[in-house]
Amino acid sequence: LSTSQGTSNLERSRRKCMQQRGANENPIPDVPQPPPLTYSQPKHHALIAARCASSKRSFNSVADPYYIQEVEMLCPGTKIPSPATVSRDINMMYKFGAEVVHKYFSVS
Repeated sequence: LSTSQGTSNLERSRRKCMQQRGANENPIPDVPQPPPLTYSQPKHHALIAARCASSKRSFNSVADPYYIQEVEMLCPGTKIPSPATVSRDINMMYKFGAEVVHKYFSVS
C-alpha cells in the first residue's frame, strides 16, 4: 500500500459510511458565516485587554519584541497600545462590567 493511496482509501471509506448511514455531507449548509474581521484600533485595544485579562497576561506583553513583529507582519504600520493604555482599558472594562452586573442583580 503506497502513501498516495492511503488518503484516497480513507476518503472512499468515509463517503461509503456516510452513504450507508444516510448522513448529509453538509448537515447545516445554510448557516450564515460571520463577516470577515476588519482592523480597527478600538477593536485591537479591546482584544488586547480581553486577552490580558482572561489569559493572565502582563500589560507589558504588548511591548514584547516578538509580539510587535507579529503585529507588524500581519498588519504593517499598526500602532500597538502602551502597557499603560492596556491597563487603563482593562480597568474601564472592569468598571463597566461591574456596573452591568450590579444593575442585573439589583432589586427594583
